[in-house]
Amino acid sequence: MLYESILLSLLSFSLSIVKAGVQRQERHADRLEAAADQYAAEAKAATAGAKEARDAAQRLQHALEAMGFAPKWARAALRVTGREEGAADEHSRRSAALDWLCLHVPLDQMPALLMRVRPISLLNCSGVRGASGASCI
Repeated sequence: MLYESILLSLLSFSLSIVKAGVQRQERHADRLEAAADQYAAEAKAATAGAKEARDAAQRLQHALEAMGFAPKWARAALRVTGREEGAADEHSRRSAALDWLCLHVPLDQMPALLMRVRPISLLNCSGVRGASGASCI
């Protein structure tokens, strides 16, 4: 009888250890499942964000080409300005791309639309003449 009660106690103790292990594994499996769900949601959001960024870049490239820039220059401007951290929204990126294009595209390849604009003088020296009598512009 003593032997049976000791055996029963040992079995009960072993069962409680097994139950605790199973519960621990279930909690671990739940955490893994929650982490997998979170990762899947983040991956889906990142994919959607990447698609939006691609669509925005295509719209900007088409807008630059519609202004008269050659496709190779439009793509180059998007590559360069796409690496900048501050050009997150479309307006900022468009502005940065136009700035880059105006600085890097040779004059003979500039769109006619931009070449019709009269250049401005960086110096405002109207009526000022140098020692030789020539104006400063």
